[in-house]
Amino acid sequence: MKTTKLRGEIMSASPDEFDLLISSVAEGLIPRFVRSKRLGERDRLGIDLFQYDADTGAETLAVQVKTVEREIKPRHIKAFRKEIAKFQKLGPTVDEYWLVINKPLKVASERTELTDDLASLVTSGKAAKARLLDQEGLIKHLETLARGRLVAWSAELQANLKEAYATRLQVVKYIQDVPYSAASLDWNPAAAIAKGARAFLDAVHQDQAGRERNPPRVLIASGFGFGKTTTLHAVAERWVAAGGHALYVPAALLPQRAFANGAGLVDGLLSTIAPADFPLQNPTKRLLRDTLRTDLERSRDWILLIDAIDESPHWSSQVHLAALWAGVAALGIPTVVSVREEVYESRRLEFDHRVVRKAAGDFFERFELLDWPPSLIGTFLDQFATERAPAAPSAAFRRFREAVKTEAYTELYGDIPRRPLFLSMLAEDAWNGADPEQDLSRLYDKYFRRKLMTDWSGAGAGGQVVRAGALTERHGYEDTIERMMQAMQAVATEMLRRTNPALPAGVIAAPDLERCLRQSLGEFANAEEVLLISVLRPAGRHPSTRDRLFSFAHQSFFDWFVAKSLIAEHGAAADQWATNDAVRLFLKTS
Repeated sequence: MKTTKLRGEIMSASPDEFDLLISSVAEGLIPRFVRSKRLGERDRLGIDLFQYDADTGAETLAVQVKTVEREIKPRHIKAFRKEIAKFQKLGPTVDEYWLVINKPLKVASERTELTDDLASLVTSGKAAKARLLDQEGLIKHLETLARGRLVAWSAELQANLKEAYATRLQVVKYIQDVPYSAASLDWNPAAAIAKGARAFLDAVHQDQAGRERNPPRVLIASGFGFGKTTTLHAVAERWVAAGGHALYVPAALLPQRAFANGAGLVDGLLSTIAPADFPLQNPTKRLLRDTLRTDLERSRDWILLIDAIDESPHWSSQVHLAALWAGVAALGIPTVVSVREEVYESRRLEFDHRVVRKAAGDFFERFELLDWPPSLIGTFLDQFATERAPAAPSAAFRRFREAVKTEAYTELYGDIPRRPLFLSMLAEDAWNGADPEQDLSRLYDKYFRRKLMTDWSGAGAGGQVVRAGALTERHGYEDTIERMMQAMQAVATEMLRRTNPALPAGVIAAPDLERCLRQSLGEFANAEEVLLISVLRPAGRHPSTRDRLFSFAHQSFFDWFVAKSLIAEHGAAADQWATNDAVRLFLKTS
């Protein structure tokens, strides 16, 4: 089993070095923990280090540090007991008292003498708890404190990000029974993931650690707005409720070193979960990092959740992705990663590659969150209304609910309500009295704009901008949205005219796509910047040129942009050029 570097430092430290080392480490792990002023009141009482109450300033933890040059002798035990007695007589009443000794206590009778004296501290009411921490005991206790910090930080980060996400995007409590693609007919992906992870950790041999393990790893690859982030949060909450620890990190927050190697991943995870104002300095950082790595590699309690890998600025590098997966494999813990379906399809080999040699099956098991059926849409709307009681639903909301009940909603909204994110937008507008179904074209316009702003802000990263890219830096958000609209119209026109007859309908080759994009957007880094708005998706490669092919993510997007293109070109006569009824419906409401 790996040991922390701190262990070696403590065991080899001179008396003076030991005192400074313990002070430095403890100050990083215990809030309001300071060294007593030399020759001050506390120092005269034998208190070397202490923690104080934030409100009263009174001592809550008192620490006496005792050092010897070599082995502990009977005279040292006598001096230690004298210090305990002095504290019991003159020291302040505290919640906890530590007697720290820099060498191991090897004689059982001497340990008993000290533990009996410490017990009398508790019996007398001077301390609620008293600890004897010789060399080994101190190391284990500091590791326990570090472990507690890591657990608390990971829980706090996940809770804060969940709250930020819910405030911005979640309009009803999580509905766990949603359809997904898996061998099971179960409709609860979060439960299935947690169950598989727990089964592995319960069965894995205690001597297996890190790379020797082959835990379940799940890739949730689904389109925009299907609830990938809410699913990961649901996994985290279910896992923690069962007594485990969930390390939830938005990929957008991971530093580049997390995509370098296993050590970089652990270091990146630590810096991501640690509070921004926490001073991650050596030797405390070394202890926290080594404890995190050791705990993860041998864990029976941790699960790693990396949300929205495509929101990281480092995802587009094959080298970075390969290094990240290698780091994940080195930890040997159950892992869940979420990614947009169109990103996965464009880089499938970089997700499916077997990082772990000799491991059976693919590196990831893929889950895909699927379109919601009418019954689930109805459940969502009923829950939406219940959570807003006693307020009564508006007439528009009742009409919307009735359209879903009679399954007439597809004529009014297309497939938009089948995605929970868009469904929530429709429900909010209907609850507030809006009737978006009366103007389908404006509905798409409104949600396209709202979707882009949501997309750029990063759902899992607490709302901070994660992938706005060079376009918004150059043009600003509003102008970029207008340019995106124009670009997509040009792409739809190119597909409609089929200037490249070798391609099937509704598909565009990368050179033609880039030409259309440059006409509206000017120069841009690569097609990925546009791909990530989830309007386009990869559609394979050209059979002869091997150019990448793209199509619209949904037929309704294609029809809408065709209608906009026809209006721009033909005006009032656009209906004569309509290619199908869906385009005519968009033209009618434009």
